[in-house]
Formats: sequence, structure tokens, C-alpha cells
Amino acid sequence: MKRNMKNRILSFPFLVLAGLMLILSSCDSDSDAVQNPVPTSPVLLDEFFFTGTLGDEPFDIRFELFEFNIVTPPVDDHTIDFGGGGINRVPRVGEDIEDCYGSYAFGVLPDNTQSPVPNVDGAKLFIYEIPLGQCSTANENETLESFFNGGSFVYSEGVSDRTFSRITFSLFPPEVAGVPIEEQDFYTSAGENTNATFAITLVEEEDESTYIVEGTFACTMYSHLDNTNSKALTNGKFRMKLKTNLDL
Repeated sequence: MKRNMKNRILSFPFLVLAGLMLILSSCDSDSDAVQNPVPTSPVLLDEFFFTGTLGDEPFDIRFELFEFNIVTPPVDDHTIDFGGGGINRVPRVGEDIEDCYGSYAFGVLPDNTQSPVPNVDGAKLFIYEIPLGQCSTANENETLESFFNGGSFVYSEGVSDRTFSRITFSLFPPEVAGVPIEEQDFYTSAGENTNATFAITLVEEEDESTYIVEGTFACTMYSHLDNTNSKALTNGKFRMKLKTNLDL
């Protein structure tokens, strides 16, 4: 009789201790769940876009970059096209030195890796012949940052006008069914643009060869098929990615 009572008394503290450990373990699990919630929607990492109004029609051409996690991101009908647009090397007279002029381009365009290719709008911006000084990677990086933070840009006067610090913006509407490709129209800023504006508002170095650039713009856009047909582009904004031309 006494032995059984002693066993009961000894087992009681162990039961209490086991209960406390179970409660603490449950609290830790709840805490972990709060600190590391399971994603319930795609996580947006970045987005690149051209927005504004052409005539009376607003446009918002956008590519969204999502984090890869357990939630499947939405299928994007657009992709981005970015990179250096080429280097023009000009030898200095009487010296064994070359000066470089860099061109750059960025587009948000229909994703042509899909089948069929989405019939959506697209846009592309070209920046021509930024003077970089003596050809070197360091000069290109330094000049891009300083030029984007205060340089002056002028719209090209025609499709072949690619002189120093010129820019051209093109806007491509969805294709019209039944119209041959050579008769599909789009709009370009290549033309008279004396009252146009273009301003860089943000420059961020993503890595040693890539920059994120934001800005605003407004200009006259001309029909590719009939340059007497023009529309005003207002409230233009962009966020784009540019890549340097010279090898690191």
C-alpha cells in the first residue's frame, strides 16, 4: 500500500514536466509560424514599364518580375529587351587613343517565347551616342551615372538621326487582324519635337554593368505609315534597365 502511494507521488512531477514541455513546444511552433508565414500570393520583386497617354488613349506597358516560391506567378504577356546598343570608337587625331560614344536601348515587348506570341502592345526607347570620353569600362560607368544625373537629351529628328545624345521612343499597338505586317502601323517620336521634354529622375547601379533608370517624358509621336498623322504623348513615365557596352 505504501509502495503504490510512493510511486504515485514520484510520477506526478514527471507528468507536470512533460505537460510544460508540450506547451512550450507548441508556443515555439506558433512563434515560428508567425515569423515565417507561408506565402499566399506571388512576391513582386521589380517591375519595368512605360506609361502615359497617346492622344486620348492611356497606355500602361509593363513587365513584372516575381520571386520564385511555392506560389506560381501569373503568366506575363510581356518581356524586357535591354542591353548596350553599341559603341562608336573615334580615334583622336595624332594620338594613339580612342574616344567612345555609347548607344543604349530598352524595350517592354510581347513575349515571343510563348506560342502563340501574345498580341499585346509594346514600347522601346533608344538613346544614341552618349559621349563617354576615352574608351574604358571605368569611363563608361562614371560617365553614364553623371550624364543620366544631369545630361541634356534631344529627340531625333528622323529615323536616321542618331547624333550625340539623341533619343527615340516607339510605341507599338497590338497587331490588327488581317492586315499585312508591312501595313501594321506604330508611332515614333522621330520627327519635329521642339517642345518635347525628357528627364531622368532616378539612377541606381544594379551591378557593375547594369543600371536601373527612371524618368518622365512628353513629345509628339508620328505615324510610321503617315508622318503627317501625329498625336501628343503626355504624362509619360518609365522605369527601365540599361546594360553597359564595354566588357568588364
